[in-house]
Amino acid sequence: MIGPNETAFLGEMLGPLLAAFAVVVASALVGGGLQILLGHRSRPFLGPVLGFALLVVLASMVTSVAGGTVAAATCASLIVAMLVLVLWARWRSVRSGSVREAALVATLAFIGSSLPFIASGRFGIPGVGINNDLAAHLYWILYLGDEGRLPSYVTDVGYPSAPHAFVGALMQLIPFLGVEQAFVGMMLAVQSLMAITALSVLRDGAFVGRVVV
Repeated sequence: MIGPNETAFLGEMLGPLLAAFAVVVASALVGGGLQILLGHRSRPFLGPVLGFALLVVLASMVTSVAGGTVAAATCASLIVAMLVLVLWARWRSVRSGSVREAALVATLAFIGSSLPFIASGRFGIPGVGINNDLAAHLYWILYLGDEGRLPSYVTDVGYPSAPHAFVGALMQLIPFLGVEQAFVGMMLAVQSLMAITALSVLRDGAFVGRVVV
């Protein structure tokens, strides 16, 4: 029987889970559509990380130009929609086996990355007891969403703002996400995307061996 503590934990993890799922799926759709447009479909497992990189850079550029994460979220949504149409039109060229394998590996990577939360029975920002540097980054994300730019003391030293813009856009697309949930969701998604990318290197091995590695 699930008690109140377990129920609270599941509720806390719902946001990061949804955010991670949205990031991985959107990245895979954008990357797959882009590969089709470029005529480069021999490495399907590189598509998701390619799509993620494009979305992160796009979020940063639009946020800087338009002055807010709402514009970045809108632009990212349009890009995803257009490339989904491309992917849908050429769906027959997509290898279903690759999709299933990538989904399996991404799920296993997500579960592995969630073990610290599962073991502790609570959700939170990893590692704050050792280094609370992430607190400043969470503030910068909120500042970026309100002002459309990072504080001058950050930009003056050339600090990268693309991940912050991406998380801010993610919060606009999923309104009930808190900044902590959105950032952790992106971190979990990156683990899954890295696992999918590794399949491209291990493409000549046996299926079980690739998944285990």
